[in-house]
Amino acid sequence: MKQIRSAKRFQRMAWAAAWGLGLLPALAYSQSTPTTAPANQPTLTPTVQQSSSVPADPYLVANSSIIGTDSFSRRVTILPHGLLWQPPLASPNEPRCYMKIMSLEESDMPSVNDCNIGGTLPLVRVSRLDKPNEGVQTDIFATVMSRFVDRRTFAAVDYRFGVPFTLAEGPWSFKIAYEHTSCHLGDEFLIKHNLPSRDSTRNEAVFGISYRPIEPLRLYGQFGYAVGQSSFVENIHKERYTCGAEWSKPGPTGDFGQPYAAIDVEFRGDEDYTPNLTAQIGWQWLGLQGAPGYRFAVEYYDGRSPFGQFIDRHESWVALGFYFDF
Repeated sequence: MKQIRSAKRFQRMAWAAAWGLGLLPALAYSQSTPTTAPANQPTLTPTVQQSSSVPADPYLVANSSIIGTDSFSRRVTILPHGLLWQPPLASPNEPRCYMKIMSLEESDMPSVNDCNIGGTLPLVRVSRLDKPNEGVQTDIFATVMSRFVDRRTFAAVDYRFGVPFTLAEGPWSFKIAYEHTSCHLGDEFLIKHNLPSRDSTRNEAVFGISYRPIEPLRLYGQFGYAVGQSSFVENIHKERYTCGAEWSKPGPTGDFGQPYAAIDVEFRGDEDYTPNLTAQIGWQWLGLQGAPGYRFAVEYYDGRSPFGQFIDRHESWVALGFYFDF
């Protein structure tokens, strides 16, 4: 019972942290006011030249500090809008909010629904004066991925948080991150099926790279190495590989929105490198850089379960998903 109460307390704390990360950027934007120079001092207004069609963020340009010398100046922005590394659209474990109505039906898992609550908070960005949407940036993310069966039984939950260090230059973007994942069975599911508690945690160093050969097309790959892990699976390997492609034009879409498609394939060492395939096709709405995006899609999944407590199970399903990208 002590373990169950501890798990419930940890669950409530993680949900609160995930919601907080989603709300902080909006609060920071609503409370910000542009800085102005004194009347007797000139205001530095550099000419902004964009390397892509995505417009410069007025908040980023107006609410930042200039450091360095005349020959080497950089813009430092606290709580910038937008990310330099975008979480892959089709990956089920990335920090965002979603709800999926799924076709998965098993004897102990009827009427399955997956949901996720999370987001990424940009902390600080350093960029060139003429390219404020490029540079280096530090973020923090948290997310809680949950599964409910029989419409009311809490079956599993994965808690994830991490600190990514990202870089963007032209069509390229990169990520180096520390990521922690902790996986648990739901209290009701554990008690209902008289299951033992199983350890499943993973601390990773993650490296990512993405490239846009043309503006709507993004290709990416990630490599994760577990610097520390515990699992109920024997003879586990520490590597994790991910690759994928997305067709999604960046920038505001307007009221009508736009179609998008994405595919993600993951190979995990603790799953004997069985390919986990996720494919999505749907419709999305995007605002200015840094604004939340909304989309819905039909999703197909085939592979080991995306939940850490069920990685010894194979799943294949189709889902209708609703997604909010923060």
